[in-house]
Order: sequence, then C-alpha cells, then structure tokens
Amino acid sequence: MRFLLSSALLLAATAQASLPKTIYQFPNPTWVENIRSMSNGSLLVTIIGRPEVHIIDPFVKPATSSLVHSFSSANAVLGITEIIPNTFAVAVGNYSNVDGPTIGSFSIWKIDLTAPNNTHVSKIASIPRSGLINGITTLNANTLLLADSTIGHLLKLDIRSGKSKVVLEDETTKPVAGAAIQIGINGVRSKNGWLYYTNIFLNSVFRVKVDPFTGTPISRIETISSNIPTPDDLDIADDGTVFVPGSLSNTVFRVQGDGEVTALAGNLNSSLVASATGAVLGRTWRDRGVLYVSTTGAISAPVNGTFTEGGKVVALDASEGWTW
Repeated sequence: MRFLLSSALLLAATAQASLPKTIYQFPNPTWVENIRSMSNGSLLVTIIGRPEVHIIDPFVKPATSSLVHSFSSANAVLGITEIIPNTFAVAVGNYSNVDGPTIGSFSIWKIDLTAPNNTHVSKIASIPRSGLINGITTLNANTLLLADSTIGHLLKLDIRSGKSKVVLEDETTKPVAGAAIQIGINGVRSKNGWLYYTNIFLNSVFRVKVDPFTGTPISRIETISSNIPTPDDLDIADDGTVFVPGSLSNTVFRVQGDGEVTALAGNLNSSLVASATGAVLGRTWRDRGVLYVSTTGAISAPVNGTFTEGGKVVALDASEGWTW
C-alpha cells in the first residue's frame, strides 16, 4: 500500500513538473465561464455566448471536449456546482456584455451524469426576479446558494420545492457604487461550514459561517483579503488556502490562511490565463495539487488592449504552500 501511494505521489509530482499548460482551448471567440471537476477527474465547463456545458478529459493527449447539453431560450450558462456525486446544478439565462443580464431570465437546472452515455437534464426552478445569477454552490443535498451579482445578494434555493429566499445582503455583497460595471458578489463556495465569496470590484474575498440547513449567516463576516484585483470565482484547499482568478488582472492568486496574497500565475500583460474566470482543484491521485483554471480569452478586456483568444482550460501547479 505504501508503495502504491508513493508511486501515485511520484506520478502526480512528475505531472506537475510540466505545468503550467493549456489542457484544452476552444475556438476564438469562446467565453469559458466556470469549471468543476467530476469524481473521475473529468472537467465540466460552462459557456457564455452559447448556452452550453462541455466535458473535458484532461488525462488524454490531446485532451478532448464533448458537448454535454445545450439549453434553449438562453445564451449563457454561468455557475456550476456538484449537488451529489456526478449530479450538477447550473445557472442558465440571458446575458450580454453590452446590456447585462435580462432581468428574470435565469433558472437553475440539474444535469445528472450518473448513468454513462445517458445524460438526464431537468429544471429545478426559475428565479423570476433575478438579475445575474452568477456563482452557485451546494449547501447540502437539498439546498443551493446562489449569488445574484447585479442585485447584490445571496439566495438560498430549496431544490425540492423550487422556492428561493434572500439569506445575505449587505455592503459585502452589493455592487460598488459608481463602478463602471454594476456587479457585486460573484464566486461562492461552501467549505466545512463556511461560505466563501468574492466581490469583484471590492477586490475582496470574504467568508462567513452559515447554518448547514438554512444558509443563514451565524457568525460575523470575515475579510480574508481586500487586496485581490477583480476576484471572480474561487476554490479552497483542505487547509484553507484560497485560489482566486482575477479576471481583469489576467492573474490567478493564492491566499494563505494568514491573508498573504501571492500571484500563482499570469500578470496584467500575460495571456497565460487571459481573463481567468473559474478555478477548481484536481480530485484524483493523478492531479493532486493541480489547479484547473477557465478563461474567457480576454474577449471583453483584451490583453494589452489588442490580444484575444479562444477561452481555455489551463492546469497550474498549486501544490506549494498547502497540505495535500
């Protein structure tokens, strides 16, 4: 057993030695918005501009991508979260870079991938008074938490009844007054009883303890960092290290438990993770310590004012500085 574990860790370390690398790139223009991993290591990505979810196998060379589902009467899929093993929820609606979201257009759908070659897609609920349903996370098997970025609050959604209610709305979730883009709370992630969330134009990551059944905050809100340029989505390692794509800074940041912020990859003038939007840590022995990042390809904010490319998934070595 010790030999098998050592071999697995050696293989993972060998794989990390070749990072960073682009796992898969879509045609230009394609806005890859969010990303989650399955138990077998496959990656699910959502697309803005086409209402699609794709699955990518990062372990084959070259990596492959297949369409999981395309939604009708919408043009964007944003947040994605795993409800139970291999069953995911996604936020679907209409969104324009010019005009913003179509008010009331968003709904939450379930994608069941438990049966091979037999994907089942069903609607969980419409969110009729929504603005932009952006990040979503799983509180428990019956409850999701939804970030409405333009209205600026956090909703609890009961999967069984389809009913939703506001559970958090304050200055940490609201859009910044006077900001050119009126978007507030963005990425959300539930981890060990805490809700972690970003506010993109406050340049901040917060966390708060929440009731495991209602999603209502039960502690004061903590500021993990207020020094992350345009934080979008996020993922959290078991030791509390937070990984945050900075979408308009073309950078992925690592935030240690003491609040220290370092750049893991990219910079303002780099195309490595151009307009990084989503992040997820690998789940298998083959990709332990790997952070997968989705990008828009800088469609809405070209690198150096001119460069755009197709959105992509990039693998980064995130193993340094946190405990596997």
